Amino acid sequence: MLSSDMSNPQADFEDVWLRLRRHLERSDGFTVCFLFSRSPRASAALRERLEGALRWRTSELVVLDGSASHFDPSAAIARATERDPERIAMRAPLWLALDRHIGQQDADAARRAVLAGLNERRGALETVFRRPLLLLLPSDYAPLVWKFAPDLWTIRGFVGELADSPDAVVVGEGQIVIAGPNVEGKGEVRLPPDATERAPSFDEAVFAFGTERNRLPDLGAADASAPPGRAAIAEWQRIAAKGESDPGAVSPWLAISATEQALAAGHLGLAAQIARQGLDLARARAEVGNDEAQRDLLVALDNVARVAQAQSDWPRVEALYHETMEIGRQLAQRLGTPQAQRDLSVALNNVGQVAEAQADWPQAEAPYRESLELRRQLAQRLNTTDAQRDLSLALNNVGRVAQAQGDWARAEALYRESLEIGRQLAQQLGTPEAQRDLSLSLSNVGRVAEVQADWPRAEALYRESLEIGRQLAQRLGTPEAQRDLSVALNNVGRVAEAQGDWARAEALYRESLEIGRQLARRLGISEAQRDLPLALNNVGRLAEAQVDWPRAEALYRESLEISRQLAQRLRTPQAQRNLSLALSNAGRVAEVQADWPRAEALYRESLEIDRQLAQRLGAPEAQRDLSVALDNVGRVSEAQGDWSHAEALYRESLEIGRQLGQWLGTPEAQRDLSVALNNVGRVAEAQGDWPRAEALYRESLGIGRQLAQRLGTPGAQRDLSVALDNVGRVAREQADWPRAEALYRESLEIRRQLAQRLGTPDAQRELSLVLNNVGRVAQAQGDWHEAQTRLNESAMIGRVLLRILGESTDRIRDLIATLRLLVVVEQKQGRRDAVDEIARLERRLAALEVKGEPPSPVDAGEPRAVTEEPAQA
Repeated sequence: MLSSDMSNPQADFEDVWLRLRRHLERSDGFTVCFLFSRSPRASAALRERLEGALRWRTSELVVLDGSASHFDPSAAIARATERDPERIAMRAPLWLALDRHIGQQDADAARRAVLAGLNERRGALETVFRRPLLLLLPSDYAPLVWKFAPDLWTIRGFVGELADSPDAVVVGEGQIVIAGPNVEGKGEVRLPPDATERAPSFDEAVFAFGTERNRLPDLGAADASAPPGRAAIAEWQRIAAKGESDPGAVSPWLAISATEQALAAGHLGLAAQIARQGLDLARARAEVGNDEAQRDLLVALDNVARVAQAQSDWPRVEALYHETMEIGRQLAQRLGTPQAQRDLSVALNNVGQVAEAQADWPQAEAPYRESLELRRQLAQRLNTTDAQRDLSLALNNVGRVAQAQGDWARAEALYRESLEIGRQLAQQLGTPEAQRDLSLSLSNVGRVAEVQADWPRAEALYRESLEIGRQLAQRLGTPEAQRDLSVALNNVGRVAEAQGDWARAEALYRESLEIGRQLARRLGISEAQRDLPLALNNVGRLAEAQVDWPRAEALYRESLEISRQLAQRLRTPQAQRNLSLALSNAGRVAEVQADWPRAEALYRESLEIDRQLAQRLGAPEAQRDLSVALDNVGRVSEAQGDWSHAEALYRESLEIGRQLGQWLGTPEAQRDLSVALNNVGRVAEAQGDWPRAEALYRESLGIGRQLAQRLGTPGAQRDLSVALDNVGRVAREQADWPRAEALYRESLEIRRQLAQRLGTPDAQRELSLVLNNVGRVAQAQGDWHEAQTRLNESAMIGRVLLRILGESTDRIRDLIATLRLLVVVEQKQGRRDAVDEIARLERRLAALEVKGEPPSPVDAGEPRAVTEEPAQA
């Protein structure tokens, strides 16, 4: 029924908007909405309102303007009857504006032609178009439209008449002008966006009804990416005061687009004020007990929670989401409708996400599991694509809980089920959203394969995910698509790194880093900045492998600076963990430079964070991080000769390693146990307790053999070589020369393969060290030819590294150590070549030390990398 009371244009406008919004929310598939307008301003205001609401729901309003001079009725009819799977999935309405040029003969003819053409294609609209069609017509057409489009009129879903709009909103350059008097009667209100604004706490930002209720606070400085207009904010401010006397006159949904606009501009305080005022209105409306008003309250609570989350006010976020969960339970029990059931599942997911952000996995598991059960029921009951997608996302949520708790078998089952759904939906729909969901599921299953060290399968899954990410980034160009691409590049990069393909890993990591820098500059938000340290660390690790310590240090320092800021701002366990990782990386640079005071300070700060997280969370990941931090501080104590302290730290780490090895049984956990055994064995060796050292080294060697056979990766092969060297050293100390020779030769074969495969300076240096070991054993057994052959090869490698990488104290010392072994062989031959070369090298070493280059660090234990993962969407 058309509105006939034009005495209150504002009330009529809000009524039309509220009814239209609710109709579109409830509609599924095709619906035709007739809108009759008396004012272009009212039409523009409604269109802007609808566009804002659709953006909130990740949709869009497709506009076809009949006022354009080149408007073609046949093209409009074709546009309205074409199948667009992407927009069908988004439920994106088509806004067909036919309300201009009233009284002009050509315009009227075009309007009638469009209406008649659409009327003839009613069947195609229902079966092919399958989304809302909004026909905007002049108000004079209200009594005539049934003549031109009788079939469409018969199936009309909505009819509304727009009177003159409320006071116009004019968006000017650098300001918003609200036409009409303000509350003080002083004419227009100008809101300059050039002042700075502190983001207040939530309590400070509460918008109270009272003397200030009609005042819009200073908008503050806008981000460079913020949209120039803030019409939604100004519009909300004009009408929000009506809610005090008549809550039903203003929909709380209007607060959503205004809040979104304030958040996009970076004005957290303003966003909090608008969201809280919308919540107050929703609470007032909900008191009447209407179910629709209760749903509005859910949305208003979510809106406030989103702002609180942006302010990192986690207790407030948790309280709000728990309230939505309780309301959702009541509605689900009372109504029992699919929509009510889904609303409850969304509320449960929100509660779970808050617990997940705090790494409280037991608290996250319960709501996620309940949500999963609801979505299974809805998927079976409805069998729609939306229900299937909801089920896929719920499976991923529960999968992440299982992953965090170390239950990889269950995580894999859940992720695989989600992946199967994702493939079906991507093939069926082909929309960007469906493609992105598929990419996420591929990454999840790939992560399981990665933990199991199934590198071929991990690579295949990650590469497929990367291909989708590239396509979406090129097609959409949104920050989300760019971030997804960055994550996918990192995933494939980790596989390349594990397989020793350093060139490919570097190319992938550098591309990811460039995207991260662009997003951080463009958005400046916590999520983008959180990804940047990850990319910096990846490229830094490659620089470290190439012995480019100045570059590694610069990258790690930048990562540490950002991580400190995020840890202070976000105050989440993940932000704290990222800070600990950045501290460890910076500490490793100091360790290599033998800057032991700095290394110790960085490692100890990291250890303190990891102890707190391990005590608070108790998850396998937190326990492993603690073990790595204990090893780091232990190496500093070892380098400083404090063996008792090093032993205490290493033993604590070993105990954690044994527990995780039994608990998880993953290759990573087994490798960690092997490293911990080597560390404690090294302490026993330094204390002269050779039987204990041998027992620890043999246990580590057994694990190393199993992993090398199972994985075959360069890392696993290198670990086996280290274990062989350790046991060989014990045999050498016990003068068991045949056994020492067998162990060292096996290690040498591995090192040769790695040097050829990797070609890194570290791989070449480690080959040189094993050649020295074989040379020592040959000397001890009087095989002077073998000793000379091996030691000459080692010395050649040392000279090449000096020439290519440049002189440094550690490289000169390495070569001197080899030459001193060679001296013994040359003495048998009456030669002094090695003695003379040693003298020259010692003079160069002294010159470097005079310049202040720090001494080379001791050859301590093997640092362990902490696995980094981006936050999942």
